[in-house]
Amino acid sequence: MKLKRVHYLVEKMKRESNNFQLEKETPWETVGNGVSRQIMAYNDDLMLVKVKFEKGAKGDPHTHPHTQATYVAEGKF
Repeated sequence: MKLKRVHYLVEKMKRESNNFQLEKETPWETVGNGVSRQIMAYNDDLMLVKVKFEKGAKGDPHTHPHTQATYVAEGKF
């Protein structure tokens, strides 16, 4: 394998999740007061994240370089 191809594969591993994620094996991380997230998948174009807000918690304003979509599974946003 050429060195350039190896470098590409190493860089890609840092920027892309596995094709299949198991929810029970994916850790939750705290991202702010009363807000936690579970990153389910990502690549350069898209990030899929489950987010939990405790009652009254608010997320900080921010931007993303990739596409974002929101689906409220429970409660209201």
